[in-house]
Amino acid sequence: MSAETIPAPPARVLLVEDHTDARECLKRVLCHHGYSVYAAADARTALEMSMAHEFDLLVSDIGLPDFDGWQLLRMLRERWPHLQAIALSAYDMEQDLANSRAAGFLEHIVKPIRAGVLERAMRNADRLRAAA
Repeated sequence: MSAETIPAPPARVLLVEDHTDARECLKRVLCHHGYSVYAAADARTALEMSMAHEFDLLVSDIGLPDFDGWQLLRMLRERWPHLQAIALSAYDMEQDLANSRAAGFLEHIVKPIRAGVLERAMRNADRLRAAA
C-alpha cells in the first residue's frame, strides 16, 4: 500500500460543552462521523485533558462555567499553535463573531446547531488539517 492510499488517522477532537445533553449528542454525532472525541464539561477539564492528549481540533462552547471558550482557545494555542477550532455559541451579535475570529476560531456556529452547518465546519477544519 502506497503512502497516498493510507487514510489519515481520525482527527482527535476536544469537545467542550457544559450542557450535558448537548455534549453527549455532539459527541455521538462526531464519533459517528469517524472522529476520536474527548469531551469536557468546562475549560479547566479541557486544559487538563490537553496535558495528557494531543488534539487536532477544538469544538467549544463559548459560554463555559469557569472561563469563556475564547480564553480557552488562546491557552490551548500556547501549547498547540496549529490547533484548529470551531466555536459553538448562543451568542450571535457581531461583536461575538468578531471575538471568535480574533481568538482564532475558524467558525462560529450559533445554537441551536444544525447538523449540516457543523458537518461543513468539520470538513473545512479537516481540509486545513490535511494541508498542514
